[in-house]
Amino acid sequence: MRRLWQQGREYLARRIRYKITRGGVLFTLAIGLVVFGAIVSANNLLFLIVAAMMATLLISGLVSRLCLAGLELDFQVPEPGTLALLGFGLCVLSRIGRKQKH
Repeated sequence: MRRLWQQGREYLARRIRYKITRGGVLFTLAIGLVVFGAIVSANNLLFLIVAAMMATLLISGLVSRLCLAGLELDFQVPEPGTLALLGFGLCVLSRIGRKQKH
């Protein structure tokens, strides 16, 4: 049990922090509105729409995590006392590797 707790804490410590956009907030509010309408009217079609909207939200989160998990940013600042035309450099590396066949 202690090992499982430790693994859970490690997972939460290395997880990706998400920034929620205005569109994300509006979509979440739309889900809440459709949930309210589905409960009040007991309409099965609305429950189906809620399930599709929640699945879309879940898949979006998973895909964005997969896309961001393999990226590494390298920010380079010039040394003090040097004159550079570009004040900094930014390099984006993708660590998406191919599976090797044995």
